[in-house]
Amino acid sequence: MPESSLTFRVGGFLYNHAFPAYRIAYSAYKAVTEKVERRLMRQYLKPGATAIDVGANIGSHTLYLSKLVGADGRVVAFEPDQQNYARLVAAVAKRANVEAVQAAIGATTGEANLYESADLNVDHRTYDPGGDRRHYRVRAYRLDDFLVPGDPVDLIKMDIQGAEYDALGGMQRVLTENPGVVMLAEYWPAGLRRAGSSASQLLEYLMKLGFDVEFVVGGSLTREVPRLGESISDYTSLVARR
Repeated sequence: MPESSLTFRVGGFLYNHAFPAYRIAYSAYKAVTEKVERRLMRQYLKPGATAIDVGANIGSHTLYLSKLVGADGRVVAFEPDQQNYARLVAAVAKRANVEAVQAAIGATTGEANLYESADLNVDHRTYDPGGDRRHYRVRAYRLDDFLVPGDPVDLIKMDIQGAEYDALGGMQRVLTENPGVVMLAEYWPAGLRRAGSSASQLLEYLMKLGFDVEFVVGGSLTREVPRLGESISDYTSLVARR
């Protein structure tokens, strides 16, 4: 599906001009298209658990994670974009177990450039994808710096448009301290290349840390690495667990 497709254009229009309708439609879309991911969230998150949402966007998954971990659990949701963050905060305002943080997660703590998509609120990036995008500085954290040593983490959901390898470089301590942690991450080889890494680097790093990696293909899990093209829609999810 090309980036200028009708679906994306309609989504962008609703986000900017009819956001309540967009939130309902987007949440329904995620519930339908990411059934496997949500099944795994239910499997691994019990009341009292801790989940990290990297690239929380407007909070569709954040709300689901909040429900799963319950009142005694914790969800930390990171979203760097100003407008997405404002809408995330509004979505979780009544969820005392959610901490929303306006920041990107990466390999260093400090600041990063955020390159905004004029068409898709889900396609802002912390690397320059070309096309003369508007960009501005945002707060950035290594997850190892944000979380206190010893903080338990049960699940990390990560969807950051190809910057996943960079983010992994800043969470080695967290991943090592929590041997039972499960990661659900977007797997978009074209985006990883545009961000300056590669799919093979991402997979090798996870395996080096002791993770077994599977991919969501056709509504089920497989160990076979999928072949994906260059379009923004040529992605899937990977599941990493020990």
